[in-house]
Amino acid sequence: MTLQQVQDIIQEGAPGPYYAEAYRGMEGYYLPRLCAEIEPLSPGRSMEIGPGWGTMMLWMAERGWATEVCDLLPLGHWITEALLSRARAVFHYHDIFMGPVGYGCYDLVLMTQVLPHLKFRPDAVVQSCAEMLTPDGVLVTSAINAETGHVYSTYGTNWRAVPQWGTAPAGLDMITMMFTPGSLRELLEEQFATVEITQPQGLASMVARCSGKVVRP
Repeated sequence: MTLQQVQDIIQEGAPGPYYAEAYRGMEGYYLPRLCAEIEPLSPGRSMEIGPGWGTMMLWMAERGWATEVCDLLPLGHWITEALLSRARAVFHYHDIFMGPVGYGCYDLVLMTQVLPHLKFRPDAVVQSCAEMLTPDGVLVTSAINAETGHVYSTYGTNWRAVPQWGTAPAGLDMITMMFTPGSLRELLEEQFATVEITQPQGLASMVARCSGKVVRP
């Protein structure tokens, strides 16, 4: 099943018109690159943080992945029971800032355009992602490059300036922080020995593939 066919299914069952009116178009901009990153991987057990409407959840399930998703919003807000059942997926209603869903369970953790929207310092979330991976597991994540896609953010590209979880109220702006290739690498290398960041020509979105968890004393 192609990504477009999956999006047709998502659109047909979406609980509101926003997917068809706006969200699908945004997905079409960055999801093909993420699919290309995941396609060569051998299917295993995956966890997606912030799955949105469930597009990648279903796309991966159709390719043999045992898919699980974690969201701060309850089931039914975007992902429906029917879609979850179709993907044979597991839904975790959980705030990732409170820690991992499971330790060492997943071959792949996916975070699609989540990092800029996090309301608190993102290194805590990256640490949770690393802790959820098997020793050979991979984190795949994406974020718009502030150098090519100029979007207002509360803290600019300084993710270290964002308050840590539990120290301040959550911000109200849609975009908390942006990233450059350098700042994204700095964030991810806190937890991973190998970080590969690519940005296809003509796109503002970077894709990072991370492996080799850093073991700290």
